[in-house]
Amino acid sequence: MKKYCLYFILITFIFLTSCASEGTTVTDSKGKYISFTLSVKGQLKGDAYYCILLNSESTKIQVDDVSTFTDVIRFYHPSEMQPSTFIWYHKANPTDQILTYITELDIYASVSEDGSTITYTFPVDNNSVVFNNYIPNLFTAQALITNTNGGELGRFIDCMGPDLSSSTLYTIAVDKTKGPIGSLLPAGYPNDRIGDCESSNISSNTPYDNVDITSFRIFTY
Repeated sequence: MKKYCLYFILITFIFLTSCASEGTTVTDSKGKYISFTLSVKGQLKGDAYYCILLNSESTKIQVDDVSTFTDVIRFYHPSEMQPSTFIWYHKANPTDQILTYITELDIYASVSEDGSTITYTFPVDNNSVVFNNYIPNLFTAQALITNTNGGELGRFIDCMGPDLSSSTLYTIAVDKTKGPIGSLLPAGYPNDRIGDCESSNISSNTPYDNVDITSFRIFTY
């Protein structure tokens, strides 16, 4: 009888331990995050906007055609004496040319110590986060640098790819929970060619290095 009781206690213990373990896994889960990291050859400052373009319809992005993207994450570092600004813009209608200010993104953004890289990180399982309000599970992305002359975007200077006209070929298809879709990754991802800026659009007071993208990386964890 004692032997059967011991077996019963042992089986019960294993069962309860298993249940507790499963519960702990769920409780301790920190959820998934998605990060966008944009780097330039020099430092993120000067007369320039550093942008991440998103298309919620998951179609190719032509950086100098506003109708091909639905949302813009923009970083602006006006000077050493003024605060940086991280802003989300959205278009209610994808075919619109007008970008509407939505919110600042300071709590989701950071700049590296050397000033060459900006990173945005969003939780993908929190519906109150602006990223999840506008971006579905599948979407596309591109990186863009412009000058500050001409509204929310200015004149186009550099993007992923050898030139502006080929930016659709370097659009990144992304699964929000898994990251970039490997079979659709553009050539050379996540690196970008050095020295491929549209020099005619660079303002005289903008150092060349500040507007030359070296890499644009998207990952989940």
